[in-house]
Amino acid sequence: EISLLENGDMTLVGERGVTLSGGQKARVNLARAVYRKADIYLLDDPLSAVDSAVSRHIFEKCIRGLLVDKCVLLVTHQTQYLKQCHSVLNLMEGRVVSTDISGINDQWDAKGMDVQESKVIEDYERDEEEINEGTNKEVGEERSHGIVSIKTYVNYFKAGGGYVFTLICIALLFISEANVVATDWWVAD
Repeated sequence: EISLLENGDMTLVGERGVTLSGGQKARVNLARAVYRKADIYLLDDPLSAVDSAVSRHIFEKCIRGLLVDKCVLLVTHQTQYLKQCHSVLNLMEGRVVSTDISGINDQWDAKGMDVQESKVIEDYERDEEEINEGTNKEVGEERSHGIVSIKTYVNYFKAGGGYVFTLICIALLFISEANVVATDWWVAD
């Protein structure tokens, strides 16, 4: 996705730069953390803001790939990855509930769910099929950028005080600009 940005990895992100989606922000933050080449990484749920296919890719290629020799503390709700972790600490309301994967499996079984058959895995398989069919989600994000419907503007003006107030503001804007132009014209003579 960096190739979609005008200045590549040097693109400014934030208030004066490019506006990114939640998933893109999560990936940029993760990439910045990995670039630091630290010994210990604290990843606070980087998989929650992305879809299941991207989540699996991040886990396999980044966490289990690039960070394989590092100490990684991964906070996540996506339990399908827990079997691939060295240690698991399950917390509930700030307290340790269990320290192994079996405690988590017991909780899922009590709810009538299995870690391997969770909805996230079903979503992953569905998303993988869509990707294989040739759909391109990045293009969809790019197209939706900057498109605002007229209805949005109408609702905005209604919320701001109605049509009369909006017309008064526009009239005052024109009067103000006319005043600036007149002052410049008068000073120029």
